[in-house]
Amino acid sequence: MNPRELLQKRQGNWNELDRLCSRVGSQGGRAKMSGAEVTRFAALYRAACADLALAEAYHLPSSVVDKLQQLVARSHGVLYRGKRGRLEDAFWAIPQSVATDPYVHVAFGIFWVLFVVFCLLVQSESVDGLADLVVGNEQLQGMESVYSADVERTWGENLEMAGLYVQNNTGIGLMCFALSVWVLPGLAVLASNSITLGTTFGYMMRDQTGVASDNFQEFVMSHGPFELTAIVLAAGAGLRIGMSWIDTNGLTRTSSLLRGAQKSLPVLMLSVMLFLGAAAIEGLLSALNLGPEINLWFKGFISWLTSSALMFYIVILGILQPILYQGLSLVDDLQPSSGEGT
Repeated sequence: MNPRELLQKRQGNWNELDRLCSRVGSQGGRAKMSGAEVTRFAALYRAACADLALAEAYHLPSSVVDKLQQLVARSHGVLYRGKRGRLEDAFWAIPQSVATDPYVHVAFGIFWVLFVVFCLLVQSESVDGLADLVVGNEQLQGMESVYSADVERTWGENLEMAGLYVQNNTGIGLMCFALSVWVLPGLAVLASNSITLGTTFGYMMRDQTGVASDNFQEFVMSHGPFELTAIVLAAGAGLRIGMSWIDTNGLTRTSSLLRGAQKSLPVLMLSVMLFLGAAAIEGLLSALNLGPEINLWFKGFISWLTSSALMFYIVILGILQPILYQGLSLVDDLQPSSGEGT
């Protein structure tokens, strides 16, 4: 019996597990299940994890894989956490959606490859006039002038700037998301943002820029991780919706668009939260002047904290946690029950 036929025979188990999830959720928790039902639920859950691994290994249709992923995630929530609120469900669902989204991977690759390439080209000065061509000499000179002195603002000015940064970040995010729905324009805007930012960073981080370079790096290091990641996520969310119109995977275009929008929502939610967080940090902390001996350490710590939070939330909770739980479930399947001999 091939894997496809085996999984078709297991549809009944999936439906039974889905019904149990619905009943337990409506009753307010797994405490409402009898001992026999808890045992049955756990067995069905472990079997569904094994079915998901089989479906992914043999590259079965995405509709089957998606159905099993949703069933396993839902069952996991019931079995290990009982009833959860919507915010808690979103907290656990978002990193897994982001970490496994191929369109986010594409946006991530395009943005960071171009960013690093242009940053290094400008710093090495291997292409004459590249920074002037990409950003413009007048704008670059203006940035050097601004960062030649320490950026100092009152708390009132910081709050005002935080509001302006929210507006600016919202505009960037909406543009990346909306144009990515049309695929090619979105990719062009993403590439343009990446090239411009990479060129600017490369120019401002040169030794020739002097004190302006130090002040620039000190200013952007706190909010940079959140803001740059948010740009990538906004583009990835829009790109998924755009591609769902092109590649319907056998569905009608309307159904495919609705499915693409549903899958892109967690990615877009995280992008919005990161844009808001970046604006708050940029407005309230990036221009904070605590003295020459403390400034760099404090803002470096904020940068480490935001980067570590992203790594933990997306990589640990998004990639490693599902693998760990699935691995434990498969190991449990291999263990003999108490009634079996050794």
